[in-house]
Formats: sequence, C-alpha cells, structure tokens
Amino acid sequence: MRKALKRALLILLIAAVLSGLALGGMRLYQKHYVNLNGVSYPKYQRILDLSGRDVGDLERLLRFEELRRLDVRRSSVTPEEYEWLCRELPKCKISWDLPFQGDFLDLETRTLTLTSLTGEEVELLDYLPSLTLVEAWECPDTQALVALRQRRPECQVRFYVPIGGERFDCDATQITLWDLSDPQVREKLEWLPRLEKVRLEGTLPKASVIRELTESFPDVEFSWSVQVGSDSLDCRTEVLDLTGLHCDSIQWISGLIRYFPQLR
Repeated sequence: MRKALKRALLILLIAAVLSGLALGGMRLYQKHYVNLNGVSYPKYQRILDLSGRDVGDLERLLRFEELRRLDVRRSSVTPEEYEWLCRELPKCKISWDLPFQGDFLDLETRTLTLTSLTGEEVELLDYLPSLTLVEAWECPDTQALVALRQRRPECQVRFYVPIGGERFDCDATQITLWDLSDPQVREKLEWLPRLEKVRLEGTLPKASVIRELTESFPDVEFSWSVQVGSDSLDCRTEVLDLTGLHCDSIQWISGLIRYFPQLR
C-alpha cells in the first residue's frame, strides 16, 4: 500500500514539474517569439517579410515591439486592413500593393489599362496617388469612367463615349451625330467636356428636341441642314424663300421655320 502511494506521489510530482517546465517554456516562448500562422518569428526583429502569404491575425503583428519595416505585398491584407496597420504601426514602413481585378497593383503605378470598371473600383484607385493615365478604350462602363475622371482630375482618363450607335473620343472637340434617338444623348454629351461643335446629319428630330439641346449646351455650336424642296438649307439661313413650293398648311410652314432660329 505504502509503495503504491509513494509511486503515485512521485508520478504527481514529476507531472507537476513537467507542467511547470512546460508553462515556463511557453511563457519564455511568448516573451521572445510571435507565432504567425504556424511560423515563429523573433519578437524583437525590426524587418518582417510576409509577402505573398496569408498573414492571419493582424493583431499579432502589434507584438513586434521593434518592427520598422513590414512587407505584406501580394498577401491577404485588404485595403481596410492596410489602413488599420498604418494606424496601429505608425513607426513602421509598410509595403503593400492593391488587390485589383484579380491582380496586385504597386502603389506607385502611374499608368493603367482597363477593360471594365465598377463604382467600388473607382474608389479603390484612390490608393494609387501617382496614377496619371488610365487607358480604357475597350471598357463599356462609361459612367464609372466619367466618375473616375471627376474624382481624379489630375489623372488623364481616356475612353469612348457611345451615342446613337457611334463612339466618340472623350476629348473630342467636334462630332457628327446621325442618330438622336438615344434617350441619354443629353447626358452623354456632358461626358464630352471639350466639345465645341456638333453637326447633326441624317433624319432630323423635332425642332423642339434640337432647341432643347442647344439651350442645354450654350457654349457648343450646333449646326444642321434642312431639305426644302430641292435645296438643302443651312440652319443659319436668315431669309427663307418658299416661292414655287407647294405648302400643305400653315402648320407645315410653322414647323419648318422652327428649324431656322436665325430667320429675320
């Protein structure tokens, strides 16, 4: 009985010693090392390279008391997490690149080619302060591109504006429109900030539609021609001679003269 009791006490003593050693070792480990996703790093190292990795719990990075350079490029760190790290580690230089459309962009990127763009991505590009040129000729997301140009006036954004089945350079100064049936034509003309002249060709819309356009864009010169009999008359015609023409009604004449705003 006594031998069994002694043996049990000895086992308990050994277990207590081993437990104490393990606890002490754990405390010693935690004092000198930080575990990041199963990898141990010295707690007092000044440079930490986590590029291309899943960083895991970001709060663990705050345990590196002497950290001065942190590389998390091409990693799992999101834009929101990057901002958090910058706030929490003000003395540390953090290298990070922007996850964008399935790739990563260096924060010093100056030129970018896009084939698509969303409203959220427009805001993401704020992380590229050096961006000076965006080429988006094949991008159909015109509204997002317009929003980007308005948000980043220092950056040249190049794209086409579709109007009536045609596409126009966003920096065009003169255009010819053959179709004004596009319900967004007025809005889309606003996407051409350098526009100076618009020539209307083909079948003309109602004179009231043209008048609304000219009044909406007083700094743009609109021009068109009207077929009167066998003659094609410029809209700036001041004298209209209807001699010899068969006029159906006063209403027809009234509608015709509305296409000539400079008639005397």
